[in-house]
Parts: sequence; C-alpha cells; structure tokens
Amino acid sequence: MTKKILVFGLLIIISLRTFANDELPAMPSFELYAAGKIDQCPVYQLKLNSLRIAAYQIIIKDEFGDVLYEEYLSGNDIVRNYMINIRELGNRPVSIEVINAAGITIKTFTTTTGEKFSN
Repeated sequence: MTKKILVFGLLIIISLRTFANDELPAMPSFELYAAGKIDQCPVYQLKLNSLRIAAYQIIIKDEFGDVLYEEYLSGNDIVRNYMINIRELGNRPVSIEVINAAGITIKTFTTTTGEKFSN
C-alpha cells in the first residue's frame, strides 16, 4: 500500500513538472552568418531558433527600402540561405527583417560584408 502511494505521488510530481515546462515561454534567437559565396555573390545563412513552432515573415530590402525578396516561414529551428546578387546591387547595404505573426518587426540585420550578426 505504501509503495502504491509513493509511486502515485512520484507520477504526480513528474506530470506536474511536464505540464509546467509546457507553459514556459519560447525565447527565440535569431542569427545571421556569412555562409560563403556562390559565383562571387555572398550567401547569408539566417537561423531562427525557437523552442516552439512559430510563423515568421522574412523581407530582404535594399538601401532605399525596396523589397527584393519576401517569404513566409513556419516552424522551429529554421535555417535558410539567401544569396545576394551583387551584380545587380553592387556593394549597397541590404537589410533582412524578421517579422513575427503579429506583424511586429522583431529583428533587423543590415549587412554589406561577411561578418556574423546575432541578437
């Protein structure tokens, strides 16, 4: 009888911890790396690290704010590579915006070189 109560109590503690962990807010992090070059054009790797599945909008703009590329992503631990065509853009700066599902810009990277960016 005592063993049954002890096992039952242990199961309750484990299940409460599991439910409590499900309630933790996801703290996403965003990183942009220079991944290399393809045909002399820089390739940037964007990492969207999140504990939970989330939806994002990625917008790549030139220095004048013109949208060069836009896509919608959903998931967790997303990794995408973007090649910037410098034959058309030259050495002008490019910004990569990460926007959440609510439409709020949560991270903006601006780059013209092959350096690492993170939040």
